[in-house]
Amino acid sequence: MSKGAEILILFTVFVFTINIISNAYVVNVKILSPFPVTLLFSDSHGVKVVSSNQTLNVNSSNLRIQAFVLAPYSYSILINGNNTNELNVNLSNYSEFNLTVIVIPSYAFLKVDVVGKGTVYIELNNGTIIEVRNSSVVKLYNGSNVLLEASGDLLNWSNGGNTMTIWYTVDGNSTITAFFGNSSILLKSGTVKPIVDYTEVGLSLFAIGFFVLYKIYSRKDQDTNV
Repeated sequence: MSKGAEILILFTVFVFTINIISNAYVVNVKILSPFPVTLLFSDSHGVKVVSSNQTLNVNSSNLRIQAFVLAPYSYSILINGNNTNELNVNLSNYSEFNLTVIVIPSYAFLKVDVVGKGTVYIELNNGTIIEVRNSSVVKLYNGSNVLLEASGDLLNWSNGGNTMTIWYTVDGNSTITAFFGNSSILLKSGTVKPIVDYTEVGLSLFAIGFFVLYKIYSRKDQDTNV
């Protein structure tokens, strides 16, 4: 290869590189989220995946941005202040494009009531345990599961459960009540715990026994008189 040809090739590569650099756009990515986030940047050259704060070089002016969140709870996504998980932008209008993605968890309030002589323990996902003897309101991720454990003479829960420990799914603001013994409050199912008067039971059994003995001896007297 001649020296002139080498110079021509080098010049062509240099011009091609300059052209790529001149068509490159800078995107500053910032993610604010308590959950893992994956961003897909799609342009005419393909797709780039971003999951952390960084500066991204894009070669095409037309860019499509999609946000995906890995979370077991309800949430909202804001992309540059817009409540959306997808954004199309023309980068030729910016010297640098700043992209901010914010993920906001949705919260709900769970009220736990205790009726009667008992205690309910609320165990949160982070291991925190809250003791409830009367009433308590807890702020939780909407869609989360909490463990409720009763201590005492449990009659039932207002959602129909009757075991000492239950899992409760938080679906919006809600209330759950634990009914314990020694209470005259009407249960949700429409029943009340029966109150047994053992004195009356004893007297009834005594009366039945006396009646049976009376019948036996009456029959013996009749047999003797025949």
